[in-house]
Amino acid sequence: MSIILKDDGELSGYQVVGMPKDGSCLFHSISFLVYGRTDSTCSIRSAIVAYVADHWDEMQVYTCDADGDVYTSAQSYMSDMMKPTTYGSASELMAAGKIYPFTFEVYENGILRGSFGDAGQKKCLRFTGSYLSGHYDVLIPIRDASPSSSPFHPITLNSVTSDTAICTLYDLNSTQSELNMKHKGKGGRPTKTKKGRPKVSELSRSEQLREAAARYRQKHPEKRRETVELYNSLHPGANRASVAQYSASHPEVNRAAVARYSASHPEVNQAAVSRYRASHPEVNRQNLARKRSTDKLKFKGNIETITRVLTTKLKDRLESEKIVKWTLHNRQRTLEDLNKTANKLKEKIVAALEKLKICPESTDIKDKFEAFLGKSEHRSNQEPFYSEQAYKVYEDKEKPIEIDDTGKAKTFTNIKKMSKSLTWSCSDSLCVLNDGILLKFKNIFEVLSLQTTPQIYSMSVETGKLQENVNFINNVKSHFPHLRTIIREIYQIHSDCKLLLDIDNSLATGNVDKLMELGKQPTVGSAVVERTPDSEIVEDEIIKSNKVAFKLFSKKSVDTPKLDCMSCNKLCYSRDISSIERLRKPISTDVWKQLLNYYNSSLITHSPYICHTCLAKIRANQMPAVCILNDMHVSTVPPEIAQLNDYENILIQRAKAFQVVVTMNPVANKRLPNRQMVKKVKGRTFHLPLPMEETLKKLPKPEDAIIENPELYIIVRSTPNKANIIWQDIVDVNKVYKALQYLKNVNKHYAYIKLTDLPNQLINIHENIQHNVTNTPDNTEEGILEDGTAALLTQITREKETDYEHYTIYPLNERRQNAPASELYQMLKVNTAPIDARDKDLDVKCFPHLYVEGKYGQFHNRQQKVTSSEFIKARLMSKHP
Repeated sequence: MSIILKDDGELSGYQVVGMPKDGSCLFHSISFLVYGRTDSTCSIRSAIVAYVADHWDEMQVYTCDADGDVYTSAQSYMSDMMKPTTYGSASELMAAGKIYPFTFEVYENGILRGSFGDAGQKKCLRFTGSYLSGHYDVLIPIRDASPSSSPFHPITLNSVTSDTAICTLYDLNSTQSELNMKHKGKGGRPTKTKKGRPKVSELSRSEQLREAAARYRQKHPEKRRETVELYNSLHPGANRASVAQYSASHPEVNRAAVARYSASHPEVNQAAVSRYRASHPEVNRQNLARKRSTDKLKFKGNIETITRVLTTKLKDRLESEKIVKWTLHNRQRTLEDLNKTANKLKEKIVAALEKLKICPESTDIKDKFEAFLGKSEHRSNQEPFYSEQAYKVYEDKEKPIEIDDTGKAKTFTNIKKMSKSLTWSCSDSLCVLNDGILLKFKNIFEVLSLQTTPQIYSMSVETGKLQENVNFINNVKSHFPHLRTIIREIYQIHSDCKLLLDIDNSLATGNVDKLMELGKQPTVGSAVVERTPDSEIVEDEIIKSNKVAFKLFSKKSVDTPKLDCMSCNKLCYSRDISSIERLRKPISTDVWKQLLNYYNSSLITHSPYICHTCLAKIRANQMPAVCILNDMHVSTVPPEIAQLNDYENILIQRAKAFQVVVTMNPVANKRLPNRQMVKKVKGRTFHLPLPMEETLKKLPKPEDAIIENPELYIIVRSTPNKANIIWQDIVDVNKVYKALQYLKNVNKHYAYIKLTDLPNQLINIHENIQHNVTNTPDNTEEGILEDGTAALLTQITREKETDYEHYTIYPLNERRQNAPASELYQMLKVNTAPIDARDKDLDVKCFPHLYVEGKYGQFHNRQQKVTSSEFIKARLMSKHP
């Protein structure tokens, strides 16, 4: 394929030599241009990567990883770029221009995007695709091209494919005239002079075809349905996958469709239910038992009739309604407690049965009891009296009773004296634990595990079977603590059932005295709690009554601001942005061209999305107020500044904002903790300049010993507040030095500060505060230099550490292990005149960690005026952290 470029004011033809798209296309192209072959790609990659690593300080900002970010270190850059599939970028082209005696020019769509290298022989490359995954090919002048120029495929000079392009840097009319002049007198196809039909629409041909297709589909929906049915019949797998995906994302639509189908085809639903019941009989039994339990214990009396009966006896309608209301409320609470206790009891019984089931048949009876009911332990306060079923009787009089060393009869083993009672273990010669008792316990537990709450209620108050089981368990509970826990829950169930029976009988008979006792309002101390059943709102009812609101909330919760706009660089919701490639009407305004030119000239890959606000402004050829063209660009915070703590940030600031913050008193609750009170700002904000250079002179003493590569740490304390509280943190002098060195190179407000060559030389400054302190009767503060400039820090000697005994010091730093002792410094108050509030660089000076380059602050003179709210919102929603 051949293209035509304008070279030095003249048209020149170039042959495109294709390179393989394997991730090394840039290095293939450089190898082909330098050596005429591509077998030196690996050596060229190694040489270029080594050059960039050796000159890392000046080349780092031009590097670009797979995400478009700058590499953080030379090691990560080398480990990534030495891979044969890693793309090259502008930094590699710059290195190639430094290594080889050529000038490499990169063209994109016929436009010269960049020239790399010193003055030398020109070598041309063509770039296509996006900036993060583009492709490089070689451009050779046609006069130098040969049929074997490409090592991968032959070049056909006369072949013209669909992607052949005439790329020019000038308008169409001048191009056509120059082509005619250059090819005048030569053979070939004559110039076309016939004009086509006049254009009646501003849309392109492809847009007209898309609109025509949309109109046809709207007018002939049956054709589309026929096509969809035909495709679904030929591709059933694709249809099933689409249906499954749609059903997963729209469950309410699926449920509605299932409901409609079940209503129109009841026989299918009944057959499915029958099959499921046959294969899962336990589920059917559980559902049926649950339904019966809710129906059987539900109150079936007539509330109005009961209220009238009570009104007749009490002669007070309101008091009768109140008694009935609280009686029914207590009944509901008792029923809930009964269900809760019954479920807890069944869980313990089922767990015990499972443990017994896994025991082998040959297991000893003692081990079976221990697996079934836990470890045995007798307590003196849990022993049954006059019970002949718990212990054996000494019938064999010939067998003597054992006597221990103290002369006492040994009837039990492992006797222990506890704080409140005496405990001992079971004795085989006394305790009655046999297979019959184990079998009866197993039968009782199996019956209880299958009972529902109404059945347990019936066993307790109607048949009396629950009391029979309690009598048997009481005879054996002295052996096992776990069994004593189970019997307590059975007693609780029996008490709840009896209370339910009393409430129902009192309501049925109208027993006023009993109802007044049962319908008593709950109290806390002497205060009556005004609690009604209506206040206990069920969560399901809330969701059901506010279904639409919950649906909208869930939909908005899924869509978080994670896609950035190419115009304002703000993170937006997916519903508030549009894809640039899918815009039906392309953008062709001057502002749009300026925006694209900004990204192309800066070699920055822009986002493929644009927000609707910026899109509407740009289509109207108006620059959005928060557009990056309006000096709203945000620089990435370098690691030298990002890793500083709060105190280290203070030491590099040119100015600091001071604002009074007060705590608002609570309106209702006077005992609210201070940390939970609402705080507000009060009064004006003052911006005071900080003596940064004078503070640097206050670092450790010059006579201290200096080791090679020291860790320069100092401890800084804040000024005490009204509550005599001081905050303390560790400051790394090396980090402060590196941050100031970086700001000196990129920030105009730091261009004239005086820094030493190395951070450890900061302690060798001869103008140290220890030698230049002036003490006057009016000012004894050790922070005033001879020239009258006050520093922000003053060193604390050991003699003055006793002055801090009446202060509370809170360290903000973690304890450093195996670290040398650090010098101690105290922050001083800034006694100087405030900066004029009309200074447009106030925020830039106060927040160097936000405005690294020292420009584009809130009050910067911009082409379009930006309000304070727009600026703050743009900064908070920026894609840059």
